[in-house]
Amino acid sequence: MGAVFRCADAALDDQVVAVKLLPPEHTASEVARGRVKQEVVSARSLRHPNIVGVYEYFEGGGRVGFSMEFVAGHTLERHLAGRVEGSPLGDAVGAERIASVSWVVGQLAAALDHMHARGLIHRDVKPSNVMLAPAGDGFEVKLLDLGIVHAMGGTGLTRDLQPGTVEYMAPELLSGRGDPSVAADVYSLGKLLYFALTGERPEFGYEPAPPSSLVDGLPPELDGPLLACFGRPAERPASAGELAATLAGVAEEYNKGREVDRLRASEDAAKRRAAAHFARRREEQEAAKPRSAARSLAVLIAIVALGMVAAVAVVGIRVLMGRNGAPDEIAESPPEEEGDSSRSNPADIDWVPIPGGTFAMGSDDGIGDEAPAHDVTVPAFEMARTEVTVAQYRRCLDADVCTEEPGTGDDCNWGKSGRDDHPVNCVTWKQAQRFAEYAGGRLPSESEWEYAARSGGRGIAYPWGDQEASCSFAVMSDGGNGCGERTTWPVCSKAKGHSDQGLCDMAGNVSEWVEDCIYIGYAGAPTDGSPRTTCDPSTRVMRGGSWGDNSQTLQVDRRLWWRWHLHLDSLGFRLARDVP
Repeated sequence: MGAVFRCADAALDDQVVAVKLLPPEHTASEVARGRVKQEVVSARSLRHPNIVGVYEYFEGGGRVGFSMEFVAGHTLERHLAGRVEGSPLGDAVGAERIASVSWVVGQLAAALDHMHARGLIHRDVKPSNVMLAPAGDGFEVKLLDLGIVHAMGGTGLTRDLQPGTVEYMAPELLSGRGDPSVAADVYSLGKLLYFALTGERPEFGYEPAPPSSLVDGLPPELDGPLLACFGRPAERPASAGELAATLAGVAEEYNKGREVDRLRASEDAAKRRAAAHFARRREEQEAAKPRSAARSLAVLIAIVALGMVAAVAVVGIRVLMGRNGAPDEIAESPPEEEGDSSRSNPADIDWVPIPGGTFAMGSDDGIGDEAPAHDVTVPAFEMARTEVTVAQYRRCLDADVCTEEPGTGDDCNWGKSGRDDHPVNCVTWKQAQRFAEYAGGRLPSESEWEYAARSGGRGIAYPWGDQEASCSFAVMSDGGNGCGERTTWPVCSKAKGHSDQGLCDMAGNVSEWVEDCIYIGYAGAPTDGSPRTTCDPSTRVMRGGSWGDNSQTLQVDRRLWWRWHLHLDSLGFRLARDVP
């Protein structure tokens, strides 16, 4: 809906942005324009690697629109049509596509769950509103078109704008008998998934055919969950993440089956090659028998000659050795030194011992990403008292171990005077990993982080207890970002917010990278304190909330994620290490 243009924003040093102009007939009244502005403001609050950023609302020349992040790439619609060279969705419609489709839907679900957790509904999920942007050696998924997002419980634009595209619109919206909801977005995501796997779009008013009946080899285990998306709102998956998790599970089992078939085929081929090899060897051996007697005699003569040479060599060696068979003169080997119990600490990190234990990680009452609550046993470890500071990161650069400086910008601490004791921000996950190697530590696992943030696994909402977060406890958005300072604070500035073990800023100041890749929800997550690595390795979890977040985001069980090669001014890290 509306036209989109590529423009240069003069107010941002000619940064390339996308500008969307809404149709005049939908923004003619002052009330309609006010609602558009309200929705744009809501969309600006979203910060997620799979959601296109929204910048500014504007009016002028009789038109209403907004600017947003410019994303280079092609839409999912073009990828599915086979019109993008090197696409991960290059396989034809069918079972071969299930793994790549699961990858796309997983990132879309993460974006939608992020929106839904913040009270917003997209209303127009479809392939043309999904962009696959080149990133490194692959692609990253971006959800576009936030111009008609709808705030839950509000009127939004439903009276002035069509709530989505007819082909992907939930029946309750198409008939006008329902309001935009999580269930409506899940319906649209289900239809996108159905189309991606089968090439067919279920028609409104007709019961869709099971996907496995349309495509040979498509796992029938997907039929039920996918068809549930087209039922009544209450019958659909409870969240986009739930649908994505089901798809990921089916895709994993499908791929395991394919791998077993591949291994069996490879084993059969190896057996055939071995049989042919031994058949040829038998033929060669039969042909060589007349020559074997002469060859054996020659070998015997050679062995006798070598034995005589060896005897002479032994005599010579003994002449050069002492009577006890050892060299006459040899330097004594120095005694082995006892192991040094000290540990290198080049970054001067204040390590705090965290006793091990079992705790309930996550929550069944949260926004969905944190469920289900589950017991995790964390071995004893050590964690840095503070987030890594600017000064500590500089040591790594001076030692030529870290090779990249943090990012710079208005809200980045690097390169600004007086920020040495502030947490370093604007660093990627890979930069954090390099610093960890230098400092003799590692990034904590997500379960270690939450265990420490719960003051040793206590059932509390914040590191200090259950009292709601405020600037008395944390550097956050309370009276303005950064408690009114609009930036980070020196580490350990909020003594009331320390954990029982004395860890500083486990809530607020900067969010913190952890080792784990993101998986929506904790189904199948490790329960031994180790990080989760069986998911998309390019998207990593960050915990703890930042100077720009509210009290809800600062709760110890809340999870966010970001692409490992990107940085944020709200994101830094702290280290953990195993006990000696």
